[in-house]
Amino acid sequence: MALKLDLIDWFSSLSLFKQFFSILLLGPPDAGSRQAGGSDCGDGWYVPHLLGEVRERQRRVAREEGLAFWDWAAAMGGRCAASQWRLGERMRGDHVHFTRDGGDRIGGLIDADFNRALQDTGLAPPAPPGRRRP
Repeated sequence: MALKLDLIDWFSSLSLFKQFFSILLLGPPDAGSRQAGGSDCGDGWYVPHLLGEVRERQRRVAREEGLAFWDWAAAMGGRCAASQWRLGERMRGDHVHFTRDGGDRIGGLIDADFNRALQDTGLAPPAPPGRRRP
């Protein structure tokens, strides 16, 4: 509950800015831990305990405060995606930090989602001459 209250207090302090700017709250990425307690990914790695709860509290605060929310873990492929990202060398051996390729992939995913959201809302600027929007 403390996390939710801290987030609400912090975003409430930004109320002046919310009048002029959109705010996007990034949920945590999927990650892995060797410590049992979270969901078992079947390869000796587990989803960190409470990571899903943190994500859901952030999602709830975003909804209550009128913020956009990007589900980083879902963009990666959902629960236990960190193991697949590690196999694809997009995540380091700790199943927490991304490689350069992983960072590039995340950048591409969020960029595509931004562009899709802009197009869905009719706010997308026209593509530069000679280029198509993704």
